[in-house]
Amino acid sequence: MTESIVLNDDMILPSSFLQKHPMLKCLINLYRTIDDQNNEDNSENTSFLNYFLDNISSNLCRSKNAYRYNEPVLRFAMAFHVLSGNIAYEFVRLNVPGVLPALSTLQGHPLNKQHRMKEAEFRFDSLSAHMNSLKTNIAFAAEDCTAVIKKISYDSFTNSFVGLVPPLNDGIPTTLHYQTDSFKKLREWFSNEDRSHLINIHMIQPITNMQIAPNPFLLSAFGTNNKYEAIDIIRRWIWIFEQSSLQDIRIVGFSTDGDPKYMRAMRLVTGFFASLPNIKLNSYTNAFHVKIPKDWNWYFLGDSHLFLCFQDATHLCTKLRNRLLSRTANMLIGNHCISI
Repeated sequence: MTESIVLNDDMILPSSFLQKHPMLKCLINLYRTIDDQNNEDNSENTSFLNYFLDNISSNLCRSKNAYRYNEPVLRFAMAFHVLSGNIAYEFVRLNVPGVLPALSTLQGHPLNKQHRMKEAEFRFDSLSAHMNSLKTNIAFAAEDCTAVIKKISYDSFTNSFVGLVPPLNDGIPTTLHYQTDSFKKLREWFSNEDRSHLINIHMIQPITNMQIAPNPFLLSAFGTNNKYEAIDIIRRWIWIFEQSSLQDIRIVGFSTDGDPKYMRAMRLVTGFFASLPNIKLNSYTNAFHVKIPKDWNWYFLGDSHLFLCFQDATHLCTKLRNRLLSRTANMLIGNHCISI
């Protein structure tokens, strides 16, 4: 590394230049090591590190408007954006020039368009493909809301406006409801329609015999103002169950938090001191039956259910913790009092 290095017929890299920039020595040693490893393994595959370093070095020799990114770097950037979020992604991109593409570049990538969701769209076809890849057809559904900032934006991918509360039809949100080419109609929506301050998420957790649980699947997401009734939730659950059954997927239960509307929906579905006069879920042909021991006189649920209902583990464990630590309330399971 002390002698001059000939890069091509027109350029010679003197040893003084290498000593001035020791990083070049490290890079040369790195590429030599990679070549030696590829020669030993008889492999022609290029590692991601090669693509990454080549992309950085080529971009730093160009103007910012001429930056280019190869396919492996684009895929890495999309994964990093999903895991880190907008703020962390932009922080890295702005402080390390030439490493990551702008968000607009990611949004225009074909892979991003392929997996991009529409508001209030239930992706049953994609769910079926996901379940087939795991070789299972049994799953558990979960639903929950989280607060978001009220904001209306235009989605050029679907030519619709996002941020207004989509209307419910038997509990099912209407897909692409806010599409228009009329400014008068848009002004009417801005004046009269509610803006979403919550986002409702539907997740599907496949049930397999693998030791490591597979990742959940995002079925749908849509904005809401929390102005709906328990019967809307029940109708949506039944519709999700039926649409999943058409894809040969058996939803064994639904999980959600302790919101009063959801608690009432779970009581009505399971028949826990409540009943649906016009909907008999236990009369479905694909309802399952549970043999309950006769001495369980404290167990108030029936023996036939279309699907089960639970509070999600996080909320349930929080309530159990609060009840265990309470000095005034007792925690009963069956005929036994639980204490610490």
